[in-house]
Amino acid sequence: MKEVIFHPEARAETDGSVDFYEAQLDGLGLRFLSAVEEATERISASPDAGAPLEGGYRKRVVPGFPYNIIYRVWEGYAYVVAVAHQHRRPGYWHERSDRRQPGDGADRLEGLCSARATVRRRLIAKPFGGLMMVGDA
Repeated sequence: MKEVIFHPEARAETDGSVDFYEAQLDGLGLRFLSAVEEATERISASPDAGAPLEGGYRKRVVPGFPYNIIYRVWEGYAYVVAVAHQHRRPGYWHERSDRRQPGDGADRLEGLCSARATVRRRLIAKPFGGLMMVGDA
């Protein structure tokens, strides 16, 4: 298994998409985040299984959502450069660094947990049929 590290902008894309989906339907943001985590775990377990792209990049589909995780495999880790919508701005991520740079603020997979906690806090705070929805936080 390889460590999976997110480019800071890929992390921001993930957070933005979680917020977008959560605004559409309560719990949908959490489902999106879970799907990203699932795809990321598959990358960690089998980094070379992603579909090859030009320039040495690979992609894995985020199950159930129109997103791809774009990454590059290095000896000690897989570096996610984008969590990209499949139908918007193709190739915009090409200008991003394809490997971790010292001090770039890159996050490991565990960094996504803060987004999960934020979504759960929102769910707990929203009334649902006279009851409070409670996440498994």
